[in-house]
Amino acid sequence: MTDQFLFRFFQNIRSALDIELGLGEYMLLQEAFEKGYDPIDTEKVYDLCARLWLKSENQEEAFRRLFEKEAIREIQLLRKKLQHIQLQQQRIEKKTPENKPPERKERPDDSGPDTQRSYAERLEEAVKEEKKQAQYVTEEVKIQFAQNDQLIEQKDHKMAYTKQFLMSNNYHPISEREMKQNLRFLRNKIAVGESQEVDMTATIEKVAKKAVFENVVFQPKYENKLQLLIFIDIGSSMIAFHHLGKQLERSALKGGGQANTKVYFYRSAPEDYVFTQRDGTSFIKFADLFKGLNKPYTNALFFSDAGAATTTEDADRTILHWDFIEQLLPHLSHAAWLNPVPKSRWIDTPAEMLSEMVPMFEVNKIGFAKAIHVLRGKKGIE
Repeated sequence: MTDQFLFRFFQNIRSALDIELGLGEYMLLQEAFEKGYDPIDTEKVYDLCARLWLKSENQEEAFRRLFEKEAIREIQLLRKKLQHIQLQQQRIEKKTPENKPPERKERPDDSGPDTQRSYAERLEEAVKEEKKQAQYVTEEVKIQFAQNDQLIEQKDHKMAYTKQFLMSNNYHPISEREMKQNLRFLRNKIAVGESQEVDMTATIEKVAKKAVFENVVFQPKYENKLQLLIFIDIGSSMIAFHHLGKQLERSALKGGGQANTKVYFYRSAPEDYVFTQRDGTSFIKFADLFKGLNKPYTNALFFSDAGAATTTEDADRTILHWDFIEQLLPHLSHAAWLNPVPKSRWIDTPAEMLSEMVPMFEVNKIGFAKAIHVLRGKKGIE
């Protein structure tokens, strides 16, 4: 058994399954083999590896597939290698003086005692070397670990790492799909005439009352008049939540069921205007923004940390937010605020003060559902 036995399998489960494992976990496997754990029994080796390295039962199937792909072949090769060494040892033992076969003519180069003795010594040294290598992980393996976890190059002023990170937006406290599902509950339907669908119940009732069939009753046609305004903070304190803000923007504009949705942006706090583009290339002043709003059908949703992400209280930011909300609220039917910072950190920050003006909720499944509940005009949400 060599010092890198099952090392390739160990590296693959770290990257493929994104399991946090270090040098210590690999050395535990080597230590187990040193203490007599059978390295050629496939099921026993799998059980040992799973107990040492598998962190979640949900990953067991993927862990098993990697084991069958990477580890079993190494175990089979080791088994053949050990069988070969054992066979060579048996051949040496059979050539002792007591069991020495009758003399026969052989080539001098192959029958001399010196040659036989040197071969035995070489084989014994090889066996000792195998046992010695199984007792520790070589410097080459240690260097390989270090290279995976440390900075190895700098290019174009950007740091590159060999360690693979799973870059995904699927780990937000609420998914884009869940946002869309909640936004679809926002409706303010107004009857705008008749549709082309027959109202069977109303038609039958009309015939039953008059005892004569005159004409069919059509179902009313409704139109969603709701106008949703979303204000997203793209200031420096919101850098960590930019992906979440983009997810909210996509959910509202695509698939949220709100045809009359408009998204505006501001940096830290609105100041006389808000941006109509995320990159800040165009803007609209408050006065122009308020002109086109129809209060019974207009709701607003804020997405900002409201100063809770910073340790210092910014009085100017609080005042600007306060002034903007005071000007906006008279034009709204309902308003809600989504704060990506946990509620426990709102205390003694502008967020605590602003939550008194607009109902504020954490950005998670429950908080998002509560915000939609408020925008629908429902009560009883705390």
